[in-house]
Amino acid sequence: TESDIDGGRAIAGSPGDWGNGLNSGGAFIYDLASGQRERLLTATDGELNDALGIGVALGGGVALVGAPRDDDAGEDAGAVYVFDANTGVQLDKLYASDPAPGDHFGAAIDIDQGVAVVGARFKDGALPASGAAYLFDLANGTQNRKITPDIEGYGALFGNSVAIDDGLVLVGARRTGSDPDGTLGRGAAFLFDVASGDQLEDLRPASVSVYSDFGAKVDLDAGLAVIGSSAGAPASNQPGGGAYLFDTLTGTEVLRYVPTQLRRTDNVSGVVAIDAGRAAVSSYDGGMKNLFSDATGAVYLFDAGLEQQPGDFNGDGRVDNTDLNLLLVHWGEAVPPRPEGWLGVAPSGPLVDNDELNALLQVWGFGTSVAVPEPVSALLILAAMVFPAICRRAR
Repeated sequence: TESDIDGGRAIAGSPGDWGNGLNSGGAFIYDLASGQRERLLTATDGELNDALGIGVALGGGVALVGAPRDDDAGEDAGAVYVFDANTGVQLDKLYASDPAPGDHFGAAIDIDQGVAVVGARFKDGALPASGAAYLFDLANGTQNRKITPDIEGYGALFGNSVAIDDGLVLVGARRTGSDPDGTLGRGAAFLFDVASGDQLEDLRPASVSVYSDFGAKVDLDAGLAVIGSSAGAPASNQPGGGAYLFDTLTGTEVLRYVPTQLRRTDNVSGVVAIDAGRAAVSSYDGGMKNLFSDATGAVYLFDAGLEQQPGDFNGDGRVDNTDLNLLLVHWGEAVPPRPEGWLGVAPSGPLVDNDELNALLQVWGFGTSVAVPEPVSALLILAAMVFPAICRRAR
């Protein structure tokens, strides 16, 4: 279930609403100044199990509400309803140009400057459930184009999440890399040009595990893309999930979001948002809340600016042993290029050396929730590496 905000209003989907029958669905509009509910949006032709409200978007005085299980164009082919956000009047109903049963068109939606992007994650393309996304001109309700990645993937679910901003479209495909034998892929997100429909980037993190659901949710703002990962490897004993920030101009990963207070049973849900230089990432507890469990969720806010903390070499928001280990692995390497796994502030060059070591020591323990012991043993190892080189130069 989605929510969105624009111009002093918020919209929240309610796919389980019974207004037009069991799970026919709807969406609520709220005034943010007062916190009061303004109206409930329901379809004029709503039916049982349409699930209206699984996808929602708000922009330019228009509310888009997806009904991925609408049957007009085939069983569960899906549709998107267009409402006037000020009056609640239904203005239009959108369908894909090539609907098919089971597409779930409308489960993911976004809007910007009068253009809507709609995902259909189960759409069959070159391969089963490879997925698709569609662009619409809301001024006349016409479909501009259908978007698919340059290389479609089996069961990739391209279109499971979408975002549009300032002429760019970002589409998540959380199962990219899956195989017919049941192995689930790591996921990906794809960046497109709105005007041409051309694929600009195939975004994937430097390090992510199988089953990670990278691309579970995506968002765009001011040249930055934030991409959620909702799960870790099943055998992992660490908190699952994460969120990643990419520069849309270069397609490079610039930050990895790792909340500092996660417990082993917590999971970053992969639900992300970004606006005005700040990113939000949600988490949930893997346990079920009851009398014997304190299972709760949380939302973490991050500074999404490209200014990074010196010493945070791996870009996880903390300065600790993982950064020191990365420094030791690449000590003495020539830069550029940026060393593998080095996602934080780039080394000053021409070598990875004392400049980076000093930056790390000055902020040691930054971003950590507990005290981190000084890296005495590792520094001794580093000294053992550096001292002979100094002696040779002295000769």
